[in-house]
Amino acid sequence: MTRRSSTPQYTYKQYFRQEEKQVKKRIILVAGATAVIVLIIWFWGVNFINLIGILGGFFSEKSIKIEGTTTASLTVKIYVNGVQQSKTTANSSGSFSFDNVSLREGLNLIKIIVEKDQEKEEATASLVFDKTSPKLTLREPDDGTVISGTSKEVVVSGNAESDSVVQINGTQAILDQKGNFKYILPLKAGKNAIVTVATDEAGNTTRIERTVILEKTEETTSP
Repeated sequence: MTRRSSTPQYTYKQYFRQEEKQVKKRIILVAGATAVIVLIIWFWGVNFINLIGILGGFFSEKSIKIEGTTTASLTVKIYVNGVQQSKTTANSSGSFSFDNVSLREGLNLIKIIVEKDQEKEEATASLVFDKTSPKLTLREPDDGTVISGTSKEVVVSGNAESDSVVQINGTQAILDQKGNFKYILPLKAGKNAIVTVATDEAGNTTRIERTVILEKTEETTSP
């Protein structure tokens, strides 16, 4: 006679059923929490503001466009340096924009405010209006320099603002911490135009053009 054990037999099916129940409970909890957040936003009017592309930076234009998103159909106000410049209404998808926002030269504090009932949400950004062209000087070569002999290149050196970008005939030169740069430019026989451009963070540019002449010899004209 076979004796049955009093200990319950725990099967894999029972294990997976318990795990399935736990997963379902977690899904229900997450769904419930999400529903509560949505209801809070819907009834209480919590207004999120997202400014597009202007978290900070430099601009060379006095008037700029500022856009963003928030809760749909709400009134949005813009302040520049503490003074209200304009207001608009967010569309059905929550998008809003302000055209021709005027900046003063130097630092500008932008503040976007959305209000509903007793609630207020705001977003801020610091922008710099800079219309001054960057400093740029060339040490060499002098304009009209004539190069003869076997050399087929010229040294272009100078100084610019250390935070600017310098390009020589479209190729970026490397600046040291003091803004000094030195670039070896290949030449072709005859006249060679050298265009050096410095661009600052606001997009302002300074341009210097020089011409260097490489005399034609048998070596420079040979393939």
